[in-house]
Amino acid sequence: MTCARLAVMLLALGLAACGTTPPTRYLMLAVSPGAATDQAGDGLVLRPAVVRWPAAFDRLEVARPIGEVGVKVESLARWSAAPAQLAATTLTADLMGRLPGAVVAPWSETATPEAVVVTAQVEALDERPSGYAMTAAVSVARGAVVRRWTFQADAPGAHDPEGEARAVSQLLGALAEQIARALASGVSAPPEVSNPSASHRPGP
Repeated sequence: MTCARLAVMLLALGLAACGTTPPTRYLMLAVSPGAATDQAGDGLVLRPAVVRWPAAFDRLEVARPIGEVGVKVESLARWSAAPAQLAATTLTADLMGRLPGAVVAPWSETATPEAVVVTAQVEALDERPSGYAMTAAVSVARGAVVRRWTFQADAPGAHDPEGEARAVSQLLGALAEQIARALASGVSAPPEVSNPSASHRPGP
């Protein structure tokens, strides 16, 4: 076999190998439907929600919890934007769906001192046999009134990037449900838990 033929064969094999490489998947979070609260958010002015992720998951590559403390980074699955940004946008949309009478005042605009500021610090995203569990420290402030509690909920989802995206979307919807109920009750009372898989621990 001549060197020229060998070079052509190697080039063909290389091109074939490149052609079989799976493409990178780009994932988003979805808004979860929910019923409007009794007061429907009339008169509320919301700042866009703030969501913070643990460092292990705060990356464009999809990071999945495995086992008790492990994290697997998916090299061929990426979020379409920073995960904290996606979560904040989704949570804000979930809240507006449950509080249709409310309006959103972007951070670039001046809002009244009574504007509502929602912050969720995701402390853990854990693997479960049938899905995922999330724990987050939640703060809802309206003027001088601040309500804090710990959000905990499970959601089903396959142990793959798409399954994690679906589960996180559902978990953000459950969180929005609690926040909407807290706002409907005037922030000062603990939010009711309508999702049997979600729980909260009222803070001081």
